[in-house]
Amino acid sequence: LQISINHMIQKIRIFSEELERKKAEMMVASQIQQSIIPEKIPAMNGYDLAAVSIPALEVGGDFYDIFSRDPGQYTLVLADVSGKGVPAALFMVLSRTVIRVLTRWMRKPVDILQSSNHIFIEDSGSVSFVTLFYALLDSENNTIRYVNAGHNPPVVYRKSGELELLNPTGPVIGLLDTPQYQDRMISLHPGDLLVIYSDGVTEAMNSSGELFSEQRLHSLIRDHHDQTAGDLIQAILTGVHEFAGREPQSDDIT
Repeated sequence: LQISINHMIQKIRIFSEELERKKAEMMVASQIQQSIIPEKIPAMNGYDLAAVSIPALEVGGDFYDIFSRDPGQYTLVLADVSGKGVPAALFMVLSRTVIRVLTRWMRKPVDILQSSNHIFIEDSGSVSFVTLFYALLDSENNTIRYVNAGHNPPVVYRKSGELELLNPTGPVIGLLDTPQYQDRMISLHPGDLLVIYSDGVTEAMNSSGELFSEQRLHSLIRDHHDQTAGDLIQAILTGVHEFAGREPQSDDIT
């Protein structure tokens, strides 16, 4: 019995050390992933931007990116890789890298998404897919040209109080060999608001199995449309947290 107990203690010690090692590795992976997220958001005349991404686990499959290749032109990206955890995080890094590289040689959103889809299918082996909203903001002409690859429709709140949804203009990335993406363009005016989000917001669940829903998100946008971008984000996060209560976060929120 003593020998058996000693063996068991030794196995527990080895198992505990392995858990600590994996925990440390996950912390490093989380730090690396967070370093990919833009540290600072570019300042734009006449525009107030804010963003946040909160993974459900140590690492996640959501990402956002904001950068500029040409004066007055800003690329806004929000993507959600299917699944969560380490596999989703790996494909997230692939997706973000592909987008960044392609924008060095391409400018049209449609061309960038078509090429991203081709590369993603080749490298992922069709074991995952990505919903992605890609927009090119022209801060001088106050227009946004976008492609929505199967992503949750971003919400445009107009100063008049009307809401517009930027619905998908093509399939998710990684699903079809030859998808036909289309781009759309909208104009922005003083007082307008654009909210881009991932399904971790609208699909947050409470103890009754009820989803937060687009309707609740739209209500929050209406109620807080006159606040700063950062304050609006906090209002949405607070609304989701209060709705979910003690239920754990089931998906990445961006």
